[in-house]
Amino acid sequence: MGYTLDTVVREFMTDDLGLDAIDRRYARFLSIGISSLQELNHDNIGSIEKEVALEVNENGTVTLPHDYIDYYAIGYCNGTELIGLGLNTNLCNVAVDDCGNREMPTEYTEGYFFGSNFNDKGEDLGGVFGVGGGKSSVGEYKIYKELGYIALTNYAGSSIVLRYKADLNFTDGDVVVHPYNVEYVKAFIWDKYVAKARSYGLGEKQLAEQRLKKEKTKALQRHYSFSIREFVSAWKSGYKSSPKI
Repeated sequence: MGYTLDTVVREFMTDDLGLDAIDRRYARFLSIGISSLQELNHDNIGSIEKEVALEVNENGTVTLPHDYIDYYAIGYCNGTELIGLGLNTNLCNVAVDDCGNREMPTEYTEGYFFGSNFNDKGEDLGGVFGVGGGKSSVGEYKIYKELGYIALTNYAGSSIVLRYKADLNFTDGDVVVHPYNVEYVKAFIWDKYVAKARSYGLGEKQLAEQRLKKEKTKALQRHYSFSIREFVSAWKSGYKSSPKI
């Protein structure tokens, strides 16, 4: 999983501060570390990405995580890759009966996907009148963020994989820090620490500020470079992904 914020903070205290053991300042540094990730998030870079397996409820819905903001991909793992479900914006809000069970439509046509042209990933390639535009042989979804759930249809699995952007307000020490952001987080903590410490002079505070600017610039450049390479690679391979973000 890589570095967690807890790991980064502990490394900062032992490596940058030269401490032999973690002391009571840990909670303060962890809070500053969260603030550093929020700063990156304001630039829409380094957003907290999580991947979780969520159970499908009996009524065919999936409850969204409490820190959910937006999603990158929704699907299931076939052992080697994530197979994305199809986005179906026509799905209705889930209606339930008096017992809380999901009510099925009054009219249902068996073999709805019969004769459709799907590839090996379950993506509809068209060719059937009225079918296409997000239809999938492996299942479809629509997210009701305000209501806190994902509606599913034609999906036979008992769980789904959700890759999503997490709310930093719910972040703790277990959150994974992107490798490009590790040194920036340490520089951010050092800058805030030195700025309020009376034992450091103006020169040292200026050096800390310069280090922070350097590490942020480096992190941003790496993120942008990675995104461009990823885009070009996907474009050349002809791969059409299904993420929202």
